[in-house]
This record gives sequence, structure tokens and C-alpha cells, in this order.
Amino acid sequence: MSLLLAVLILAASNSELPSRGLMSADACRTINRIAEELSNEGRSAIAVQRSVSPFQKQCLHIIETGSLEANEAQLKERLSALDNISFYWNAAGVNTDSASLVSNAELLRSAIERIGEVTQLDIEIVRSINEENRSRQWLDSMDPGGTAALKVSEVGNGKKEPFQVTLFSLEGEQIMASHVDLQQIELVIVGSCHIAKQAARELTDSIEAQHLLSRRKILWIEPASRHLDTGSVQRWNETFPNYPMSVATRNSEWIGMDMTASPAFYLLKNGRVVATHRGWSRDGSIPEPLLKMLRSR
Repeated sequence: MSLLLAVLILAASNSELPSRGLMSADACRTINRIAEELSNEGRSAIAVQRSVSPFQKQCLHIIETGSLEANEAQLKERLSALDNISFYWNAAGVNTDSASLVSNAELLRSAIERIGEVTQLDIEIVRSINEENRSRQWLDSMDPGGTAALKVSEVGNGKKEPFQVTLFSLEGEQIMASHVDLQQIELVIVGSCHIAKQAARELTDSIEAQHLLSRRKILWIEPASRHLDTGSVQRWNETFPNYPMSVATRNSEWIGMDMTASPAFYLLKNGRVVATHRGWSRDGSIPEPLLKMLRSR
């Protein structure tokens, strides 16, 4: 991390009311700089989120109150910052106001259209923010008139118990949404990439792993991403019927779980993460630390 960014983060984190010069006009720009630099360094989503967190409130304030006076370059810079906020808050499993992210994305798109050109990149960012936050409008377009939209809108309206999350699943070709109480789940496995598939195969073939997993209530999920590929979910379920895949509606509901790490294994007790293992062995075998975690709890 560059010295300048380190100073900005430290100054922001050590002050309840950072100076207007530091946190106003430059807040959105600083978020973009920090996110780009830490991402290039290979930092985790949680690390990036924590570093840009001090600048979020002021950046959102600028977006909501300063769009009429901003020029096109400033608006696009703010849209990029909103994109970073949405991605890293969701990926790091941190609660945020999903509805405001969606509405602010539309606000910026409209402002750009009013004074300049809305590019394909701008359209993609707005669409991505909609998908990451699973807005009612987005879901209606995916599942017109279906029950999934109703379930997800209940979450948006706050009709949710503590430790309750909402998942997509497939029934035939229909998208279904259901509420799940994480207090009833003992192990959450995140991931659907090729390494996660290898993990599923090894766990299925291992007698010890099957014994350890058979004692637990398991939920295997795919993070909410910028594309909902129902075909890949269907193929997974056909290949691994013992580990059916669900899809998170909002990654920010999964407190304490880094939704960018795949595969990742989270042991839960009373709905809270008590132990974690990320990754898989290079030789394809089940990692011993994972087996140790499953044996010890």
C-alpha cells in the first residue's frame, strides 16, 4: 500500500468527524484508489472493505446531494465508487442499505444521461449493482410475477428474523426463494468454481469426510454475483445431488463470511461463525486443517 493511501486511511479511521477537505470532494475518488491498489496487491475483500469503510458515508452523501452540480467525469467517478462500495460490502458480508445503493446507481445514471453519454460500462455498473443487491425490479425481470420476488422483497422491507438469510434455489426451471435460519445450520460451504467442484468430489469420495459431514446440517451456496446463471446451478445439482447448490440473494446477509473466497468452509454455532477454513490443497486432496476443524467441533 502506498504511503499516501496509508495516511488517508489512518487519518479517517482516527477521527469521528474527518476534515471536510479529506472526506468531501475526494471521498469517492479515495475509495476508487484504495480499492484498485489493494485489489492489485491481492488483498481479501474484507481487507479492502475495512480500508474504504471510513470514506463510504461521505461518498454516499456526495452522490445523494451533489449530482446536479457535478460534471460528467465526477459523476462517472462516483458511479465507480458506488460500484466498489456495493461489491466489497456484499463480498465481505457486511450489512449495508441495499435499496439506497440501487437507487443511487439509477440517480447517477440519470445524471450522466442528462449532461453527457451513458456508456456500455456505465450500464454494466448499474446492472451489476442491481444484481449484487437483488433489487425487486431486477428480480421481477428474472422471475416475473413469481414467488421469488415476494420473498426477496420481504427481506428488503425488514421482515426478517435475526440470523435469517434468503436463498435462491431451482425447482425444475423455476427460480424459488426461501428463508433459512442460520441457527439451524452447522456448516456453510461457499463456492461453485472448478476448485469447489473438486472439493465436492473429494468430500463425496472420502469415507471420513462423509462421516464427519453426515452429522451436520450443511448449506452449500454460491455467492450473489453479477450474473445469475441458473444453468450452472442445475448442472451442479445434477453432478452433486448430495450437495445441492443454493444462491445467496445478498452477500451482505452472510455476516463474517468472505464471499469472494472459494471454496470456503464456515462452522456455525447459534448462527455465528466459530471456525473457518479457506481454500483447497494443491494436490487435490482434502486439506488436513479442514478435517481437523471438522473433527474438533
